[in-house]
Amino acid sequence: MEEELNNILENNKLVKTNKGLMIKDYYIDILRKFDINIDSCSSYDEILYFIDEILNTEDLDEEDYEVLDSISNEIAEIKYYNYTNK
Repeated sequence: MEEELNNILENNKLVKTNKGLMIKDYYIDILRKFDINIDSCSSYDEILYFIDEILNTEDLDEEDYEVLDSISNEIAEIKYYNYTNK
């Protein structure tokens, strides 16, 4: 049980990219699987652009599509809550 909890916490840990963006370590691993180099992205918009390109042009199975779509939604929320004047 403790090991499972540690894995969950580790996967949800936010890390800072080379360009100063904060993103979950788990997401970085998944995005690398799709050849998205997070360390070269200088904004959340750039990450969202690359994800959108894959979602619209690649022939993904349903699981991969859902995972990328979920990551895209969460990154869009991070962008909204951190960079939108409310």
